[in-house]
Amino acid sequence: MPSSDERNLIERAQKGETAAFEALVRQHRAKLRSFACHICGGNRADADDVLQESLVKAFVSLGTFRGSCSFSTWLWRIVRNEFIDLTRSPHYAAEHFDPQTLEHTPAADGKSAEEELISDDRRLFIRRLVGDLPPLLREALVLVDLEQVSYDEAAEILNISLTALKSRVFQARKKLAEMLTEARGIL
Repeated sequence: MPSSDERNLIERAQKGETAAFEALVRQHRAKLRSFACHICGGNRADADDVLQESLVKAFVSLGTFRGSCSFSTWLWRIVRNEFIDLTRSPHYAAEHFDPQTLEHTPAADGKSAEEELISDDRRLFIRRLVGDLPPLLREALVLVDLEQVSYDEAAEILNISLTALKSRVFQARKKLAEMLTEARGIL
């Protein structure tokens, strides 16, 4: 249930007030960008394109938002649908994952430079593996485990049943564990 401030912003944005729409987006932009980056396999350029197109589509179709789900869920769905559209385009190649494009997350205070490098390498390695998951499994895992969206909201965003979501998350975790085991054998 949206707060009265959010409802007010939605109503103003639906009447064409761009500042209200910008305020709504500002509340969700960081999470949406993170989601886009993860489902795009870490490719920041694709994530930025997906997010930009999603926000344009959200603004254009704001009049269709009826409040049957939360505004954030509505935005997440648009981002997901835009990613699906991207993967269907002829120029898209799922294997163009580039770990160098991933954003750096600062290490916790007190870590040595060596510990920070090892931590960064591990983080990049895990992100690469997540990026290699099939898109349907990746998006479920990203929403639940990385973005920490509730199972109910994740199922709503993906427009699937709770059972289907749990199955995808389970399969993604299993596949990720297999990939880690295989990587240990290679390393």
